[in-house]
Amino acid sequence: MPFGAIHTPLQAVKQDYDKLTHIKDEQQRILLAMTVSLDQAVGRILDKLKQEGLDSNTIVVFSGDNGSTYHKLNYNGTKEGITLYDGSYENINYPLKGGKLTHYEGGIRTPLFIKWPQKIKAGTVYEAPVSTLDLFPTFASATATKLPADRSYDGVDLLPYITGVNKKNPHEILYWRNGFVKTIRKGDYKLLVNDNDKTTFLYDLKNDPYEKKDLSLKLTQKVEELKADFLAWEKGLGQPGWKSPRIAKIVVEGKPVSFQP
Repeated sequence: MPFGAIHTPLQAVKQDYDKLTHIKDEQQRILLAMTVSLDQAVGRILDKLKQEGLDSNTIVVFSGDNGSTYHKLNYNGTKEGITLYDGSYENINYPLKGGKLTHYEGGIRTPLFIKWPQKIKAGTVYEAPVSTLDLFPTFASATATKLPADRSYDGVDLLPYITGVNKKNPHEILYWRNGFVKTIRKGDYKLLVNDNDKTTFLYDLKNDPYEKKDLSLKLTQKVEELKADFLAWEKGLGQPGWKSPRIAKIVVEGKPVSFQP
């Protein structure tokens, strides 16, 4: 179910909006009312599975596609105005850095819930980084579907890791690329390269999860290692089918950062 909520256009159901009189900010009130509707819709799906006797052996996954937005949409009561990336609005990803449209932790770290009563113990918490690219091989494994062996897969079957059969991390390295923004995480080190801004940042997420201390000038060998790893991965990619002609700016902790919408 690809829910449109919570996203623009900002359109809340009146009965949910009316429940939130204690929320004074108009944009936040509409966003939270939309979240209430989303929650109710997910509940109806889960209730139906239970009614049909399917809930114990159905895998249900809930995830966002990116971190929360943290900009003001200039809502004026009748229609949406321009989007303001000027840092004038509260970052609801805080204390994570950045949000949607960035590769900082506030932009790429999202919750992932997986429910499968027959296989996954309720209340299980899994801490290692995973990717939504892992869902495809996970579903294939769960349904005993044999995948073609003549190609490589970006994801892995998560079930052995979630259930504790495999004690290792699912991924030694994770990669992200959006146009001229290139990011790699290897172990606890994360390298962000923005070719348009001519910036390079290196963070130790174990000791600096909020990405406050850039180590790129101190750990130059680690920077070169991660750049080489990224380049090796990048060589296996196909050419983008479409390239955005736009370059926009978003303010992250007071500094403009380029991105391609």
